[in-house]
Amino acid sequence: ILAIQCQETAMDLIANITTQVNKFGHRTVPVALECIAKCKRQENNFHVRLAQVFGLGLELQGALVIDQTWREVHIASLAEAMKVNSTLTQLDLSDTNIGDTGAASLAEAMKVNSTLTQLNLSHNKIGDTGTASLAEAMKVNSTLTQLGLHSTKIGDTGAASLAEAMKVNLTLTQLNLWKNNIGYSGAASLAEAMKVNSTLTQLQLMQNNIGDTGAASLAEAMKVNATLTQLSLWDDNIGDTGAASLAEAMKVNATLTQLFLWDDNIGDTGVASLAEAMKVNSTLTRLGLHSTKIGDTGAASLAEAMKVNSTLTQINLWINNIGDTGAASLAEAMKVNSTLTLLHLWNNNIGDTGAASLAEAMKVNSTLT
Repeated sequence: ILAIQCQETAMDLIANITTQVNKFGHRTVPVALECIAKCKRQENNFHVRLAQVFGLGLELQGALVIDQTWREVHIASLAEAMKVNSTLTQLDLSDTNIGDTGAASLAEAMKVNSTLTQLNLSHNKIGDTGTASLAEAMKVNSTLTQLGLHSTKIGDTGAASLAEAMKVNLTLTQLNLWKNNIGYSGAASLAEAMKVNSTLTQLQLMQNNIGDTGAASLAEAMKVNATLTQLSLWDDNIGDTGAASLAEAMKVNATLTQLFLWDDNIGDTGVASLAEAMKVNSTLTRLGLHSTKIGDTGAASLAEAMKVNSTLTQINLWINNIGDTGAASLAEAMKVNSTLTLLHLWNNNIGDTGAASLAEAMKVNSTLT
């Protein structure tokens, strides 16, 4: 109604609402965007002007917006505000009904925005098309350091688009692709990007379906990559062959500090390969092997590595098939290891005899907490 009667009055109203948003915080952002959206019905470009008023007046540095009732017009208005805003550094839009069109609007904003460093778009239906738009923005954006795309229906094509962006992007340090539809082909694309990318430190690919082939591609990249410190590949359908590929990479990689392989089908053979790598690797501090079908033989392999490794501080062996014999092997290693602080053995098959072996080791071990 105000927009029909007087555009100047409507702009003053949005300016006043923006002042209230600055006062009461990010939870009031949807109110401002809804007011702007209502004005779209009056004049095609007037809502853009209102969005710019909102963006110029917004002083928040962080905004968490969770609203499943949002439509494309709300996302488009926010994107227009981002183009002129100079304060917002963190924006969380997870589970806000964003599709490929909304992602395209945000991508256009990212091309000119110079302050945003963290963008979380998880739990939206962005898909490969929306991801391609975001990737184009990443090629020119020079401030974004963290991008969250957990559960956004990205497949191999979307992963390939992101990979092309990673080859030229100079700021992104964390990329979260947890629980998408990325297979070995998408993993191969990302691996090629990792060979030349010089900024990414964390890559989260858990709960995709990269398999042994995808793991092998990533392993080849790890042999030359000099920046990645955390790689999460749990529940990715990786078996002992994939573990062996990763192990070979770890023998020469000099930057990775955290490797998570939970819920993969590694088994005793796969963990034996990883253990051999641990004997020579000098950077890894955390190794996650929760629910990887490791038994006494695999525990013995890890124990031998623990006797000579001098960097690992945490090993997670929850929910495996380690019994008293495996516990005894680990206990012998604990007697001489001088760096491990956490060893998780919850929900294995360790009985009184295995517990007694571990207890004897604790009498002399001086680092386990």
